[in-house]
Amino acid sequence: MRNAKFRCWNKVDKEIQSVRCIDFRGDGAIDSIRTVKAYITGDDGDIDFDFPLYPPDDIILMQSTGQHDENGKEIYDGDICKVDDGDNVYEVIFYMGGFMLAVLPRKIRIYHMSDRLFSNIEVIGNIYENPELLETARHDAERKSEELANNGI
Repeated sequence: MRNAKFRCWNKVDKEIQSVRCIDFRGDGAIDSIRTVKAYITGDDGDIDFDFPLYPPDDIILMQSTGQHDENGKEIYDGDICKVDDGDNVYEVIFYMGGFMLAVLPRKIRIYHMSDRLFSNIEVIGNIYENPELLETARHDAERKSEELANNGI
């Protein structure tokens, strides 16, 4: 069994942060999430760490898929990826018990990440820090639809 690994989108600080621990209540619901924040202190460039505690409403957990992209970057739920299938942009989602690649912008087509359809996956951002990638995917899809309509397809 592999260990679950998480990072999170901190809604308060508006940034991706590492998750240090997740505390659960007796009923199994998340009680709080402790993150890791690094600070550069002083003129000497020393790094100091803080481990603030947040309620679950302030945090969006993003689980690691256990896979890495072609550049060695770990792939998480919520990442936006390009693959070697052409122009499509995908969002990594957790769906029906597994990690999937959903074609943006409408997520109508979904592929299991273990499918060998994709030999090269590259993380180009995530849905929280790079919302412009979602907008670009929407515009590209609209442009392709218009081109097909204009060509009678």
